[in-house]
Amino acid sequence: NSSGTLTYAELRYGGSSYWGSGMLHTDMASVAVDHGVFKNSQDCAINSQASNEVTLTNMVNTDFTGNRINAQCIRSGTLNTNATCNETAVAYVLYGGLTVATGQTLTWAPGIVVKPVDSNTDLVVDGALVVNGTANNRVYVTSLNDDTVGGNTDNQNITPAAGNWRRLYFRDNSSGTLTYAELRYGGSSYWGFGALHVDQSAPSVTNTRFRTNVMAIVTTSSNSNPTITTC
Repeated sequence: NSSGTLTYAELRYGGSSYWGSGMLHTDMASVAVDHGVFKNSQDCAINSQASNEVTLTNMVNTDFTGNRINAQCIRSGTLNTNATCNETAVAYVLYGGLTVATGQTLTWAPGIVVKPVDSNTDLVVDGALVVNGTANNRVYVTSLNDDTVGGNTDNQNITPAAGNWRRLYFRDNSSGTLTYAELRYGGSSYWGFGALHVDQSAPSVTNTRFRTNVMAIVTTSSNSNPTITTC
């Protein structure tokens, strides 16, 4: 429940890859950064929870350089409150699996870029996921190696490939909408998962693109009925 502001601050050479600690690491805190610079962290530039993301003002992607992960990393766990991700200055990295609990809604605002950290990473929806992209500001869910959106997040030059992350997984009785989203390089050939994986639920998918995934959409039963429009 702490809070703080960093104004015209420059953070360098912090973080811990051993502990998975960001150079700016928040825990149930409200932190705002204005005109900040993050350089050469041993791990994530910023590490926060989905329920308490760090607010960024007057910042752009080039304010994050040389960090092992040039991003706001979202720690694994369960989201037990409503939350909105709306920061576009830098990508979000899902730093492990994240579950949206029953009765809660996670909203992704226009223009954000989400990069799950590896091929074992899912976003599991037991509540609701609302992806609010627009024609001019899509929401991208893509590989950590995809430098075409969100910048060079991992400071490497590795070609992205299908299966670099696992899936958006709508479980039994969950709900949600994907509007003007673009899902790239997801799915799993080993498990037979699609980038969008639907189990006994009916999310609405509109104006959404599926590119270079193992499989685009997989449904697991006759009760799985996504509505697909203008795709």
